[in-house]
Amino acid sequence: MRVVLDHSIVGQSFTSLSIRKDREFAGCAICGRVFQARLAIELSDGEWNADALLFEHAVAIETKEWRERHNKSHTQREHEAFRASGRTFSPEAAYKLAPFGLVSLDDAQEDEVAAAMLEAPRAPSDDVETTLKGWV
Repeated sequence: MRVVLDHSIVGQSFTSLSIRKDREFAGCAICGRVFQARLAIELSDGEWNADALLFEHAVAIETKEWRERHNKSHTQREHEAFRASGRTFSPEAAYKLAPFGLVSLDDAQEDEVAAAMLEAPRAPSDDVETTLKGWV
């Protein structure tokens, strides 16, 4: 069992970034790329709540598609090496994901990953991948 602490983004409102932390988003445990469907970002709470089940389903499908597409950007050797490491996040991913509030407590015991999380900027990067697939 792995423990990942998912806490809020310190000092950041949802509107100051191109991500909504209160809605589904995904991150790569190997490289730290972050994705959130544009639908999840752009709909106001009122619009979202009007048909939440439909929107949550659409976002889940798009997020799954991103994961499948993104996984292909890493070689089989990268996937195998990452699995063999036993880590929740690679040091590169830990550096990029920590500012988004995703911190692996298990990996914090490993010097390389702990250093990456400590050196990570406090504010998340604004390079979240998004797409628009015509759900709206």
